[in-house]
Amino acid sequence: MKKHFLCAAILGLLALSVGRLTADDTCIFAVTADDVPPNVLLLLDTGAEMEYIVEHSGYNPAIDYTPNVGEEIEGSNGFFNSRGYVISEEKTYFYLRPIVDSSFNKSTTQGVSTPGGGITWSINGRTLNLPKYASSTVDANGIKDNQSPKPFRYSKNYLNYLFFGGYTDHSSVDNGTDLPAVSRLYMAKKAIFQMARQTANKAKFGLYHFIDTPTRAQPIKMVVQTPLAANPAENILSSEFVNNVNNMASGTYSPLARGLSFIGSEFESASFGWNDYDMDAYCQKNFAMVISAGVPSEPSSLNTKSVPATPFSDFDGDASGIGEGKIKINENIYDIPVNVRGTTYLDDIATYLYEHDIPKKVEGYQNLYTYTVGVMATEKSRAFLANTSNNGNGNKNLYNADDPEYGKFHFDADSPDAIADALIAALNSILSRTATFTAPVVPVTRTASGDYIYLAFFKPLEGNFWEGNITKFGLNTNNEIVDKNGAPATWPNGAMRDTAEPYWATRNWADSSKGNHMANGSRDIYTYLGTNSDLTATANQFSVDNDDLTPAILGTPVKGSSPRDNLINYIRGADSYDEDQDANITENRRLITGDALHVEPAVFAYSYRK
Repeated sequence: MKKHFLCAAILGLLALSVGRLTADDTCIFAVTADDVPPNVLLLLDTGAEMEYIVEHSGYNPAIDYTPNVGEEIEGSNGFFNSRGYVISEEKTYFYLRPIVDSSFNKSTTQGVSTPGGGITWSINGRTLNLPKYASSTVDANGIKDNQSPKPFRYSKNYLNYLFFGGYTDHSSVDNGTDLPAVSRLYMAKKAIFQMARQTANKAKFGLYHFIDTPTRAQPIKMVVQTPLAANPAENILSSEFVNNVNNMASGTYSPLARGLSFIGSEFESASFGWNDYDMDAYCQKNFAMVISAGVPSEPSSLNTKSVPATPFSDFDGDASGIGEGKIKINENIYDIPVNVRGTTYLDDIATYLYEHDIPKKVEGYQNLYTYTVGVMATEKSRAFLANTSNNGNGNKNLYNADDPEYGKFHFDADSPDAIADALIAALNSILSRTATFTAPVVPVTRTASGDYIYLAFFKPLEGNFWEGNITKFGLNTNNEIVDKNGAPATWPNGAMRDTAEPYWATRNWADSSKGNHMANGSRDIYTYLGTNSDLTATANQFSVDNDDLTPAILGTPVKGSSPRDNLINYIRGADSYDEDQDANITENRRLITGDALHVEPAVFAYSYRK
């Protein structure tokens, strides 16, 4: 059966041209991530920031617990070192030593414990047992905090909370025995396990982390055992994946840009001996997810295992604008925070990976999208991560925080407990992009008229209704497809760009905020019932007022309170079956056009305009 679309003002119908598909039908009829699961490579920042201890539940990081004193006496009337402190053991003594520079060096200072026994501190009249080491054994939750016993790091504000602030008001024991004894790395591992279970093999996962330099921890593959559990939270992870995550150790540095470039090489080629995954289809999407506080530190260069393999370059072109090493939030420009010899090219690498065809193992165009998850990031490091995600999804150097696209692919975890929610939210965003109206290649259903081209897309869904979208793009003097801004709408190999903006799209008919919105009740829709050849005759109107549209002609519908009227109005675009459950069945559905896979196009051009 052929279906005809008449688009008001300019577009009538699209001409069907038959073309050979560049791969199998998997990409055309993919409905969900179950059909073409995306590849997701996590880059977990396991630098020194992850060695900080998880705070007591009564601690509020938004409150400054630093005592207001005249002369600051470290460890006596407060803790004042902004870089924090680390537990240090020497013989039978323990010290809280300040981290004195960006190289994470320590100096000897206040904090002698009782000889030989537990780590007990008496400061400001409070005697507390402070947890000292992250465990290197798997606990009852199946999680190993660190590969080897690593001393915990403490922020000055947390120590002031414990010894000078409100800890005694929130503690049930007041002696430190109720303090959490796990690090941020522990919580990150726990979050990765939760995310992987919830994903239920709708994505393949790989994992990189830092042992001062980027290190592969997990190859890209499915990580959940089958059969899947009815409750995703009860899925069982593969023992290989669990062991690989648990065996990650923390290091000192956070070479974020180099880490992302190593992920590029993981996708780019098998020549380095790393790439043992198989892409399932040319339309399979590839993602990097950077999980970090957003403060880079050495090493400060790329190497032959990097993609790109060239020296760090200004791929996003901001050096001539705000300047390399800067970040902008609306009209305010700041220095990107770094630690020792840290580079600020993370957002440049994300730009490169988005703008280039990275995997070489399959035909077609496959770039790499970069998501970011900020773990207790500051305002400036959060902006740096947000810009990385902007650049890694085609919104290059978008600094306007009020723009709806700003930070759309960045997620925040303001506490260790929030890491899991942030990862799951990021993963849900990735999965939602698996089946979209953005075709992997320019669709075969298309026609050109003058300086414009009309493209028909469809989105397969698991139900009976497949959504459709017809879009209008331009053609430049070189017969290349461009969007309404004159920017290229396709990549050189014909793949559609996610950022291409059409002149209009029928998916906007249902949206009252769009200029081409139309209410379902005002649409001119006609049929032919065999009695009157004048298509616009009353007998051919497709509306509930046409008594010739009998239930029998409509297939004897049974759904809804008024099955005949419900079906007619549904076809016209009404939310007849209350899909959004707001009790309004006369409003437009979220999308009112069906799929445009089998159509016979024609272009209707108006000779007169109002």
